[in-house]
Amino acid sequence: SLSAMLSSQYASLEAPALSVGDGFLRSGPEKPMRANFTLSPEVREQLLTPINPIFSDVTSKDPARFTLTSLAWPLDGDRRKFDAAFALEPGEIVLTNSGPLSFLLSMLQAGRTEGFEAQIDPLRATVSKGRLTYRDFNLRAGKTQSGAWRNTLVFSGDIDLAAPPMYANELRPAVPLSDASNWSRDARNLFDASGAASPELLKSLTVGVKLSGPLFDANGKPAKLKQELALPDIGDVLKRDPGAVIEGIGGLIDAIRKKDKK
Repeated sequence: SLSAMLSSQYASLEAPALSVGDGFLRSGPEKPMRANFTLSPEVREQLLTPINPIFSDVTSKDPARFTLTSLAWPLDGDRRKFDAAFALEPGEIVLTNSGPLSFLLSMLQAGRTEGFEAQIDPLRATVSKGRLTYRDFNLRAGKTQSGAWRNTLVFSGDIDLAAPPMYANELRPAVPLSDASNWSRDARNLFDASGAASPELLKSLTVGVKLSGPLFDANGKPAKLKQELALPDIGDVLKRDPGAVIEGIGGLIDAIRKKDKK
């Protein structure tokens, strides 16, 4: 067993309780490993962007906080045996809208040069046998005078860390339809109608894109991912309340028809 504390100009790490045995380096939730580090271009490109492409657009004057609540790292380097759980907290940031999700950030009226304020909620992820997964990872933008945020992008991820190279089975940024009224007046009118028909349906659905493919090219640089439209999945809502779904979709169609007539 051992403990470690490291510090430099750009990062610090505290590992109060590590153990080595049975071919693994381990750390547990009783005394988690904690780190603070600046979001330098190298850190964003090599470590964070593979987890989620939004990090390619992130800058911050404050360090990010990283908490590793559990770790089982195979000493032979076989990532198929790698297990972990962690939380990453970047906090309030500036987005520059130049990376692979620029088409989504443009909806937030982001400037390509000066950037705009945003907030990233904690990213909580698990790694099981080399497969990293997370969901409900939120990016908030459009800060109001009261300090609230008007717009939200919700991310989920499924990444094979053991594949050569690492492979994104699915990275999905999505817009909750319940948040759509904050994007434009037309969206507000359209989704108010569907929300009145079925609030449960509106609360449960999202629209976004699915990104997949190898995370790095032959030169070790981040690769361009395949993009597909990710339409709402009404399966869970349908199972719970099929009548609400039918009614909600009917209300949405009626709203579209009325808008077309106008």
